[in-house]
Amino acid sequence: MTTKQLLESNLESLINTAAQNHQLGKLDEAESIYRQVIQIQGDNQGEAKSLLKPYNVIAIANLASIFEEKNKLEEAVGLYQQALTLKSDFFEVHNNLGNIFWAQGELEKAVQSYQEAIRVKPDYTLAHNNLGNLLYSQGKLSEAVRCYQEAIRVKPDYAQAYCNLGNVLQVQGKLDAARESYQEAIKLKPDCFQAHNNLGTLFQKQGKLDAARESYQEAISLKPDYADAHNNLGTILQKQGKLEEAIQSYQEAIRLKPDFAEV
Repeated sequence: MTTKQLLESNLESLINTAAQNHQLGKLDEAESIYRQVIQIQGDNQGEAKSLLKPYNVIAIANLASIFEEKNKLEEAVGLYQQALTLKSDFFEVHNNLGNIFWAQGELEKAVQSYQEAIRVKPDYTLAHNNLGNLLYSQGKLSEAVRCYQEAIRVKPDYAQAYCNLGNVLQVQGKLDAARESYQEAIKLKPDCFQAHNNLGTLFQKQGKLDAARESYQEAISLKPDYADAHNNLGTILQKQGKLEEAIQSYQEAIRLKPDFAEV
């Protein structure tokens, strides 16, 4: 094995080990290894430095994601931007920057980042979905619908995009279309608890209380700590005159999400 191959093999092994630690939640260990990879690249010159660049970019981007998980957002932004100076078409990094900018309230930058991710990789469904979520949060419903529809066109089995599309359609008052979207999401991903819950809210709007109750109960069975579903179930039980059961549901919702006590 040549020196070049040994170096590449060593870096690949280090990155794989760091990724495993990252997946296991061992963030400090993963961070240390990614820093080691970056240091190795920095210690080399000329052809070797150029050879190591792809590994360096991955290490920088993954280190940024660790800072993002640790809620050290400014550090994460700096590292993501550093990665982009080395690889401007790193579409996942553009998407991740969009997520951070949104969290920081810099919505214009977030939109631009998602759009850049899509420009670089037009079939990047996650960015289409994320952009749709942001536009939905801004009340730009028609634009959000187009984003979700594009995500579904590219990836017809994208359950979360169907669920999100259903949310927009429900707000637009297109209840039949929304119901179809939720049901498609559930068909593709039966454990999509958000789709069950949101289908329940749709049935509730239509006065179909039994169907709504069943949807909320299914959401809770899939995610027992889903406070919104417990609260929604309480509302249905109250409407049906099942007051003791309603109180139990409300109490569980408040236990899981104390903010409900203020409503």
